Amino acid sequence: MERRKYFNILVAFVGSSMVGLAPLFVRLTEQGAIGAGFYRILFALPFLFLWMRREGAFTLGKRDVALLTLYGALFALDLTFWNLSLRMTKVLNASLFNNFAALFVPILAWMFLRERPRKELIAGLVCALIGSGLIMGGGIDISRSTAQGDGLAILSALCYAGYLLIIKDLRQRLGAGTTLFFGGLVATLAFYLLSLTQGGLSLPTSWKEGGWLLAFALCSQIAGQGLIALSLRRLNASVVGLILLSQPLISTLVGCAVFGESVSYLTAIGALVILSGLYLAPRNA
Repeated sequence: MERRKYFNILVAFVGSSMVGLAPLFVRLTEQGAIGAGFYRILFALPFLFLWMRREGAFTLGKRDVALLTLYGALFALDLTFWNLSLRMTKVLNASLFNNFAALFVPILAWMFLRERPRKELIAGLVCALIGSGLIMGGGIDISRSTAQGDGLAILSALCYAGYLLIIKDLRQRLGAGTTLFFGGLVATLAFYLLSLTQGGLSLPTSWKEGGWLLAFALCSQIAGQGLIALSLRRLNASVVGLILLSQPLISTLVGCAVFGESVSYLTAIGALVILSGLYLAPRNA
């Protein structure tokens, strides 16, 4: 039992790490957040369909259809609000407030799933959030001029927390591949409709960009979201929310390794604080 718990935590951490690579792929393509999100899901759908077929027969009730529709819509809105917030506030502000999803998850899980947070979980969340703030350094600027963008980042975090809890609920009845496939269908349609407000979608400009978008789908959607969905069958949603706070650490490491970005002492301390928060995850699983 103990070994299975640690294995599920490892699965969630690897999935979170794969999702944490998303900024790398976005920077390597010429698509905006909506376009990148659209192709991320679209290119993943054939693989998710095969995964769903491998899981075998399933039954979708009216409640499942409603939840899958809501999941896909929240996923698309999450990335859309995130994209808009980046245009209306500082990147560091948007990143910090988007991490509030880890706080919203236990609150919503307590309200709707009856998962009462333990003291160790709260301590772990506080440590991980402080670590995230340290990694982002002293560039946070909260003022009237950034208020609207900061609010959109918080809405993005709420959508993020919401669809994690929906996946948790659906995973009690459906396989991970089935959940992600049908949710992905809705998200693809939602991304397309949202793109119409910005002039529509643009096709990949080269085979190279198409390759990066395919890698984006395989890494962040199939591996990342797939592993997170698998772990949610066994782990509390609040624990997975805590583990997702490792993403700023992963993004920092990628920026250092791929783009040659420097790592300050403050960043290193922040990484250690995040790891100390993640250390408490097994106690709450």
